[in-house]
Amino acid sequence: MSFVKVFYADVSAYYDENALAERKAEVSADRQSRIDRAKRPETKALLLGSGLIVPVALKKVFGDFDYEIKVTEMGKPYVSNRDGVFFSVSHTGKYVLCAVSDTEVGADNPLISRGLGALALKIYDGRTPAEILSADPEFFQKIGLQQGLSPTRSNGFASLLKQIYLYAKVFSALAARSK
Repeated sequence: MSFVKVFYADVSAYYDENALAERKAEVSADRQSRIDRAKRPETKALLLGSGLIVPVALKKVFGDFDYEIKVTEMGKPYVSNRDGVFFSVSHTGKYVLCAVSDTEVGADNPLISRGLGALALKIYDGRTPAEILSADPEFFQKIGLQQGLSPTRSNGFASLLKQIYLYAKVFSALAARSK
């Protein structure tokens, strides 16, 4: 019988640099490096929280075992040395969520996807195709938005933006033809 157990944690205590530093040694060297590269305290806290919640959740569900976590080419982490152990992590705002299961599982906080769509809508809604095409396509990288996203979510957001630009090009070409 398949199951899914969901765990969550409020990571706002780690916005404080000292609290973050006290717990950072408990996560992998790779995660520590990602935390160090992050600019915003909120992003650092989410990255730390993601690294802390996984071992706790796995231990509560599967007991103590020596697990090895690897990452797929698409950026999805998995337990490589034990069959039937799956997890997924998502984070937004001040919360980190971890789903653990005996079958493949995906945890997604819909607030993130909805929020990214709302952000794109807020920026591009009501703009002419020319205005959209003249906008700086590197804007979201410059403000560090994609740095705090998982690779999958970052790719999805980049695809959304690409689609907006493609529609703007098509409508711009149609407008030029009708003149």
